[in-house]
Amino acid sequence: MQIKTVKTAQTKRNHKSSTTYYFLNRWLPENVICSIKNFTCFLFIYTALSFGDTIFVDHFSNEPISFKNWKAVCSHENMFTIENETAKLNNQDIVFCGFAIHPIQHSLPEFTFSASISSQSPGAGLFFCISQTLEGYYCGYAVIIGDDALYILKYQPDEVKIEEKIKTPFIKPVSNELQISRNNNLCNIFCNGYYSGSFTISNYGNDFALIVQPSTEATFDNIVIESRFKDSTLSEWFYDDFSSDYSFGWSITNFAQNTRIENALKINTKNKQIFFSFIPIPLNDFNVKAVSSLQSQSDTTLFGIYIKVKMNDSVSDYLFGVCGNGDYYTGFNDDAVKENKGLTNDYTNGNGSGSMFNHNTLEIKNKKDVFSFSINEIFVSSCNIQGDILGAGIFAFEDLEVHFYEFSLNNLINSPPNEHSVGTTDRSVRRLIKIRSFGTNRYFDLLGRSSPESIEFKSGSGIFVKSGNKKIVW
Repeated sequence: MQIKTVKTAQTKRNHKSSTTYYFLNRWLPENVICSIKNFTCFLFIYTALSFGDTIFVDHFSNEPISFKNWKAVCSHENMFTIENETAKLNNQDIVFCGFAIHPIQHSLPEFTFSASISSQSPGAGLFFCISQTLEGYYCGYAVIIGDDALYILKYQPDEVKIEEKIKTPFIKPVSNELQISRNNNLCNIFCNGYYSGSFTISNYGNDFALIVQPSTEATFDNIVIESRFKDSTLSEWFYDDFSSDYSFGWSITNFAQNTRIENALKINTKNKQIFFSFIPIPLNDFNVKAVSSLQSQSDTTLFGIYIKVKMNDSVSDYLFGVCGNGDYYTGFNDDAVKENKGLTNDYTNGNGSGSMFNHNTLEIKNKKDVFSFSINEIFVSSCNIQGDILGAGIFAFEDLEVHFYEFSLNNLINSPPNEHSVGTTDRSVRRLIKIRSFGTNRYFDLLGRSSPESIEFKSGSGIFVKSGNKKIVW
């Protein structure tokens, strides 16, 4: 019955194709029709070659094929099932882990292994570089998702060792996209599109697997294995309009009273506190923007945005801040005297010291190690900063109440042109919905073309890509 259905579909498809060429023949010369056919063939070959780095894909939409792709390894039956186009691993063993393994016939010194993982409890992840001993033991490395950390496990015949615990703010409560990218003995981890840490491996095997810890149940989808390495600076673009109560991605280094109210982050440092919070992802060429307004004034107290800089073995914060009196400052936080660099009255919304009460956008942009600073898209200064950039964030010193309305951190290298429009008007901020770059949400058609899971354009011309479940309109 299944074969008959496929043949019927193929017949319909062929009929549709032949009907199309029939109508074209009525209106176009034969040589034009031949050119169209040749171009179609060229497009097929070119598209397939363009995405030749894809080794394996499984979205579990074809249950018989997916069952052949995986071998369940567990102490009990029915641990691995396929439901609603997802793979479900339900490990009822209280001692041993369970996993579904996909064999690879050749070694991959470079690869990126991706999956969408959902679980109500921590303990699911990805198992890779797997080899099997003569005694039947499976050896390799696994990355397991915890509550607020990723656990690196090394499986050996005589033990399972926790190699490393990597705390990260990029873990979500239930559903996460996990990505492991290897270059020989180095592995980078990306959680929900953001670089979360690195570790080294040895004793490599070829196979890959989905894994759950004892007494753990999880679902897996969007499995992709590619023969490419993803550098640590290739994180997704980060954007926060503070509309959610969940502070995804933020790492707070200096805590002060802060709450999210009406699409704004309210920071209160009136009790002699300071507030520093940043997005911990490595950066090369980038720009960081924030829209803020001062709610209670302190003429000489700074608030704004900053970047975290590593020079030699020390880490310092480089600030771009403004004061209630209209002055701005650029420089390191550990400078004993923070001298004002200039007046902002020519750049802010309004005139005089009260201009800081309106919505204003601060921006730091780095292009080839030249850092420029702008207020409301007007350039104010630039400088060279030596060192590695470890992230960027927002800050506020003591005796202030500040509201932040938007924050964006955009990687300008090897990223699609989908930068957020973070602009400034009085009590109104322009927004552009974030478009995800190619990452773990990848879907492939018969030609090997891939696309994000969902793309939403607010405005603009060009090709419209439909948002939906595993569907795309080219």
